[in-house]
Amino acid sequence: MKKMVLIIIVAGLLSFGGTFAVGWLTKSKEPAVAESANIAAEPHASSDLETTPAIGSLQKPAKLTMAEREMKSLIFDLREKGNEYNTKLKDLKTEEDRLNATRTQILADIEELNALRLKLTDTVAKIKSDQDKLEKSRIKIGEEESKNLVRIAATYDKMDPAAASKILISICRKPGSETVLDVENMEDAVKILYFMGERTKGELLAEMANKEERLAAMFTQSLKLISKVN
Repeated sequence: MKKMVLIIIVAGLLSFGGTFAVGWLTKSKEPAVAESANIAAEPHASSDLETTPAIGSLQKPAKLTMAEREMKSLIFDLREKGNEYNTKLKDLKTEEDRLNATRTQILADIEELNALRLKLTDTVAKIKSDQDKLEKSRIKIGEEESKNLVRIAATYDKMDPAAASKILISICRKPGSETVLDVENMEDAVKILYFMGERTKGELLAEMANKEERLAAMFTQSLKLISKVN
């Protein structure tokens, strides 16, 4: 009986001791496993830490290179724009110079045209004045007057040129004067001479030139001023 009790007690102690030993061993292994796990994990973390800067160090220069390229491209574009601006500025300056030269030439042309216009105005005024004088100096013969002058001229054609010349000279003088001419009477003498025959007219003017050369010249000029009117 005592032996049985002792066996039970020893078995219980062994069981308790085994349980305690197993528990203690299990606890002691867990930190070791955790530590070994940490140790195993540390090289990986270390590897990651070493790799990360490497990747970062590779990416950072790449970003800088891209930024540099963008900067270079921007600088190139700015230079191109600057060249284009300078070219356009030169073109504008050239165009401005051309316009200034054209404006100067136009102003000179306008000045010249104004001078020509004034000169033309003076010329036209002079021509008009000469026309007015010519018109006033014309010896006009109407239809009825022409019939009378034809008959008178026929009478002078039958006369001696010297006698006819003497009569016409007397008609041109003012009454009682041997030198002063009467313009109206002179026109009457020219009208008669105008309707005389060409041969008689020539002989009469030749005879008149021997005595009154100035008057003969005036007769010749006046013959050109005769115009017939209806």
